[in-house]
Amino acid sequence: MLFLGTEKYPKEEEYEEFLGKNGGMSNAYTDMEDTNYYFNVSPLDHGSKDDTEKEGGGGTSLALSGALDRFAQFFIAPTFDEQMLERELRAVNSEYLNGKTADNWRNYQLIKHGSSSDHPFSKFGCGNYETLTDGGDASLKLAEGSIEEENVNFFGGGTSPRDDLIQFWTDKYHAGNIRLCVVGKASLDDLQKTVEDTFGAVRSPPANFVANGIIDKVSAGLLKLPKEGEAYRDENGNFIFQTEHSTYSPSVAFGNKELGLIREVIPLVEARTLKIFSSVPPMNDPVLRDSRIFRVLSHLVGHESPGSLHHLLQEEGWVNSLASGTGVSTSDFCLSNVAITLTPKGMKDRDQVLEKAWQWFALIKDAVINDAHGLIEQYHNELKIITETSFKYRENGDPTDFCQSSAEKLFDYEPSKILLGSAEVGDYDVDVARAFLERLTPENSLVVITGPELGDEEAEESEVSVRDAPWQKEEVCINNNRVFAILYW
Repeated sequence: MLFLGTEKYPKEEEYEEFLGKNGGMSNAYTDMEDTNYYFNVSPLDHGSKDDTEKEGGGGTSLALSGALDRFAQFFIAPTFDEQMLERELRAVNSEYLNGKTADNWRNYQLIKHGSSSDHPFSKFGCGNYETLTDGGDASLKLAEGSIEEENVNFFGGGTSPRDDLIQFWTDKYHAGNIRLCVVGKASLDDLQKTVEDTFGAVRSPPANFVANGIIDKVSAGLLKLPKEGEAYRDENGNFIFQTEHSTYSPSVAFGNKELGLIREVIPLVEARTLKIFSSVPPMNDPVLRDSRIFRVLSHLVGHESPGSLHHLLQEEGWVNSLASGTGVSTSDFCLSNVAITLTPKGMKDRDQVLEKAWQWFALIKDAVINDAHGLIEQYHNELKIITETSFKYRENGDPTDFCQSSAEKLFDYEPSKILLGSAEVGDYDVDVARAFLERLTPENSLVVITGPELGDEEAEESEVSVRDAPWQKEEVCINNNRVFAILYW
């Protein structure tokens, strides 16, 4: 809706047409807790009389200054024209309908639906016509020529979400909650003046506002940086991670009730996978961001050399691939993920595959506990050198990608650290490593197994729970430590 008109530029296609005329494009995406808007225009010759801004923009090109002016109005005075709402609602609903037949989207919704209902992560992620109009039916239409058709938007018998849109924009779209990055050929002084001229009218934040990022939280005294490590243990001496469960406290997305389960899912498209999601602290926690123990763990679990977990499982004919990384990452919690693509034999012997994975985790834990400054520290130092070398010889990348990622990093890094960012790695910390690896247990994990054969197996049904929502129905049969899930819409 922001792209479809503002008070200064009410024409619907004004922004896109201007970018198109100047060889540019725009896009946006919504992540877990933020939305990233970005655009680019062709770099023009700043030495040409026709290509430079002579009034108000200094050496900034007409293309960039004009695009920034139109872009800034999204955050100053959008119109939220109700005449366009119906079309946008149907576009969202179309994406929802497409997602219903995509296994990755369905499985992601299953993970969200399996989290604590008290936590925002459990909410429906993309929305559809019914949820956004408070019960509207996209299949309903007004009679042709009716008074209602001529004068009001119908919304399928539901209500207009315009007031909610405006309230959300008012709450979130202000200077305290926005980070802006501009890349251009003009001088820094000229670029700064252009930004001040275009974005200067963005509303100031509410009093005492603290953005959901490391920088603001440290400034407000809500977090302490690693050099003040005395704050990282509780009164009993137990190691703590400051950011974990802090953003939406006291709600916990994945607690004891939501973990320690195996979920078996029948896919729409033939696929066989085994995924282990373990509840761990947020990756942006100041302590983890400094020592980066998860990077070492992911390296050791996902390695494919002889003697690795991947090599062992492949020799048995159980797997096609294995990868390790982050499954879900938020400011409040994180789910680490080991994703294994199974062969038909591996699906049959999936309990053994899972057992080998836990044994591999145990080997890594043992190396940390019994040899504090041994093999794991060597791996850490080796990866640190590789990272520093890669940064030193890194080639210039796409400026649009750099710009959009830098805007996001400004929530968690000082401007002077934007270029370095994740390439800055601290020393190995055995206490952090031990505290992190303690989370990698069956009791603190969720296992999701996907395969077409699962529909042929009989489950001893001890409890049945059906949870209805405007977007799906889920039937869950609990059999001892397993959960057998059937998703249908």
